[in-house]
Amino acid sequence: MKWFSRIVPRLDRGLLAVSLVFVISVVVYLFKQFSTPLLFYIDGPYYYVQVRSILEQGCLRYADPPLTFYILTFFSIVFRDIVVGVKVGSTILILLGVYPLYYLIRDLTGSRVAGYASSILYALSPTLLRISLDFIKNSIGLTFLFFTILFIYKSIRYNSMKYSILATAFIILTGLTHILDFGVVLFIVVAITVIHLLREHRVPKTLILPISTCIILVILGFTYYSLMGGDPYKGVSLASKIVHLNIDIEPRILGLTIYPLIMSIIGITISFTKILDILSRRLLIIISITMLILSLPIYPRDYQVRFVFEVSTLTPIIAGIVIGLIHKASTQVLVTIMIASMLIPSFTHQLLEAQPSISIEEYNEIKELVRKIPENTVLVVPATPLRYWVETVTFNVVKKIEDVPTGKQPVLVFNQIHRRRPPPPIARPIYIGKYIQAYILPPKPR
Repeated sequence: MKWFSRIVPRLDRGLLAVSLVFVISVVVYLFKQFSTPLLFYIDGPYYYVQVRSILEQGCLRYADPPLTFYILTFFSIVFRDIVVGVKVGSTILILLGVYPLYYLIRDLTGSRVAGYASSILYALSPTLLRISLDFIKNSIGLTFLFFTILFIYKSIRYNSMKYSILATAFIILTGLTHILDFGVVLFIVVAITVIHLLREHRVPKTLILPISTCIILVILGFTYYSLMGGDPYKGVSLASKIVHLNIDIEPRILGLTIYPLIMSIIGITISFTKILDILSRRLLIIISITMLILSLPIYPRDYQVRFVFEVSTLTPIIAGIVIGLIHKASTQVLVTIMIASMLIPSFTHQLLEAQPSISIEEYNEIKELVRKIPENTVLVVPATPLRYWVETVTFNVVKKIEDVPTGKQPVLVFNQIHRRRPPPPIARPIYIGKYIQAYILPPKPR
């Protein structure tokens, strides 16, 4: 083993340890991913549809920030299978977030153990596992978000344009991935710029490129719809709903905000002490306030779940800093084990309970229906979750009867879950399965 002892000291042992966390996490996540041949939840098949559209038609089927789908297309080409490409590609990209977390917390606290703890708690997060199976763009964007925070911190700490350029690159990657992750990046970059301006009456030169990039991306996002898939307009819509108090609080979500709220308050409290240096305290209070804002129950119901998921995945930053403030390494390890032991039951529950939104039998019925429909027909699938699954088999699908081209015959498709009302009296059943029902209508007049 002498050869090993000669090599290891030359390597970053922290990098080796975090790589072990990464590899083990990827294995566990992929074990869940490949426990079924289907993709998970409602959005899982959506990613299949987008990648399939790129491969077959050269563009996205639905407007959305494009980066995730093109990366997953690359993995799908490598593995020659879209399902495998989406599952493996997304898992790797999502769990790469353990690396920037490790280096960020290590640099903020001076403790390798705290860095390891942050990475482990992130990989063990039941929330991360949940969104990695469904909100894939959001999860991948977290990795780019963490790299952005890391390089913003390093660029100011070391007055380094190299880190400033790296931060800028990851700001762009975040903006092309997910609006919520980009919104967090935008808030952090603007906030730290304003704090420096107010406290020191100047803006560090290393922040000029990142802040300029954020502003340009926002402008381009509104100007060129395809760049960010119209996501900036969702921010405007959200602001309008909040202003008009169009809020419908989900009681179930309130319970999920308790832990993030506690962690954000702890982070704010620490930032008012002198335990950390000035730059670390500034970054900590900005992240903590971001978490606090996202945790507040002031948003419309369709945003609340995503915001709680987002803020929950940011808690390992605060947890890592708290652990790093403990002086004895043995105590740091003990606290990490205690927190991890509290996460494991929920993580295991998520690992066992997460399922696709339909069964294999129902998916087989969809494929059978597509094989049996007559020529000159178009499938009409009003329910979005079911439509995504149908589109993994055929693109001969629309949402509403009004979207059917003239001269084509509409075929209404339902399943037991999403059927809201009986088909029109003029509809004739052409497929009645255990799960799927389809009814053909007269052709649309020319």
